[in-house]
Amino acid sequence: MTYGIYLLHPITILLVDNSLRLSKIDYKNSYLGIFGASLLMFVFTLALSWFSYNYFEKYFLKLKSKFQIVKSQDPTKANKSIL
Repeated sequence: MTYGIYLLHPITILLVDNSLRLSKIDYKNSYLGIFGASLLMFVFTLALSWFSYNYFEKYFLKLKSKFQIVKSQDPTKANKSIL
């Protein structure tokens, strides 16, 4: 979920800011308005990242086991009789 927060927070900031501007709410002139808008952005970011994690990331994390890398032998412990 933390990757979703990192990835989606700029999008939610733009969405909330544009929504408040379109609805003619001037939130930038008071501390209470800034706090309320920031709280709304934070909650919206958490909701979107939760949705992203549960409906997208979990699916791809399950696929990860099908594409595991096979570990090769450690080159420091390789057979030295070749030299």
